[in-house]
Amino acid sequence: MTKERVLIIEDELNIIELVAYNLEKEGWLVSKAQTGEEGLEKIEEEHPDIILL
Repeated sequence: MTKERVLIIEDELNIIELVAYNLEKEGWLVSKAQTGEEGLEKIEEEHPDIILL
């Protein structure tokens, strides 16, 4: 079964890590970005199923 991909775009590292930890426990593949520019690059490269801002 293919894991769903989620991209978290958030400037606060603590929030990214908390959300990523919980999503990974539920089986999501998590990508992280701390800036909008970095987030746009990851969207183009990885095509996530969902994006959290």
